[in-house]
Amino acid sequence: SLRGGYGEYFAVGNIVALVINSQAVPPLAVKGTHVNTSGTPTQFTLPLTFTAADARGIQMADYNVDTPTMHKWTLSVDQQLPLHSALQITYNGTRGYHLYQGLEGNPTVPVIVNNTPYWNGTQVRVNPNLGPTVNFTTSHAASKYNALVAQVATRLQSGLESQVSYTWAHNFDNTATASGQGDCSAADGMAQPVYANDPNRYDYGPTCFDVANTFRFNLIYHLPNFRGAGFVSKFTNGWRIASLYSFNSGYPFRPSLSALRAQNANLGGTKDIPNIATEADARACPAVSATCKFAPVPYNKRTVLLRKPSQWFNPNMFVMTPMYTSPGGAACTTATCPTPNRSWGTIGNVKRGILRGPNLSNLDFSLAKDIALNLLGDQSRLEFRWEVFNVLNHANFGMPSTATFAGG
Repeated sequence: SLRGGYGEYFAVGNIVALVINSQAVPPLAVKGTHVNTSGTPTQFTLPLTFTAADARGIQMADYNVDTPTMHKWTLSVDQQLPLHSALQITYNGTRGYHLYQGLEGNPTVPVIVNNTPYWNGTQVRVNPNLGPTVNFTTSHAASKYNALVAQVATRLQSGLESQVSYTWAHNFDNTATASGQGDCSAADGMAQPVYANDPNRYDYGPTCFDVANTFRFNLIYHLPNFRGAGFVSKFTNGWRIASLYSFNSGYPFRPSLSALRAQNANLGGTKDIPNIATEADARACPAVSATCKFAPVPYNKRTVLLRKPSQWFNPNMFVMTPMYTSPGGAACTTATCPTPNRSWGTIGNVKRGILRGPNLSNLDFSLAKDIALNLLGDQSRLEFRWEVFNVLNHANFGMPSTATFAGG
């Protein structure tokens, strides 16, 4: 049989993100930050007072926010197989528009050369009267999802029933989140755009919850019953064993820098991204020396993942973004950029979701027995169940640290 469907959905009640991200909207509220620079403790007094030099910021939602919209379609083919089995192959696809996105609402204005933005840390923001950062929720994000699902199910036969399924899927967006990093807790640095003026250029890629491969297998076997009556049959009959195996491929993530070398003050200082190491980087620093703190290795997508608990990926395949003498100019040296605010930074070229975290693999087992309770009715049953989770004691690790360099 062949079945299909299409639907258009609107998140008309999804106002939680707008409420959460409208906590500091003038004139009713404003975020103030006071830094004590005197070196001695300051006693707080009520009401709190702020000086003209204290930073003022706002956290708000776009007044003209659109309704998040999702288009979804599916096509399924079913085919009966021998041995009481059935095959189902399904394609699922979605397109999301007007999705919520949290970004820097008052970005610093870069100097753009050859379509590349540069900052030296002295640029003013679009509205210099607002504070150091504006958490702004818009509806400019979009998403795309495609999945192919294959499933074989075997109905109960001779006490055995089973189901096996595999899903290949990819989910892409440009940082569509309703509550910022809270929506991407598994993948650090994937929730908000690194460049608010052009999220599609730097931040379009796999979503932080994209799982490319999913495999499931479950089996239930009803043990044969023994004829007879009495206590022995009540003990030996009604048993069944079951097992479930699950496999998910890892979540995507992007390597990051602890320092904001771009100097764009995005969202008050979100994690910056490095560059991919090239052959030229390896030739410039073939070994560790006084001028080379590490020896870069040209990026190779097949070997970048070491998959060790102590070091999940090879950080030497990434390098810090260079500082420049001028926008679009030569890379800095100690002689050409001796002091701060005389060097220019830009955003790295590592794509969003370029690496994958650890896979998840798990096998569970259960042994169960149904005991008839005729005193409570013909259909009454008491179930005894013994369950063992992660039978193989397989270690499933969390997401690794995304940091490649600790210094700036």
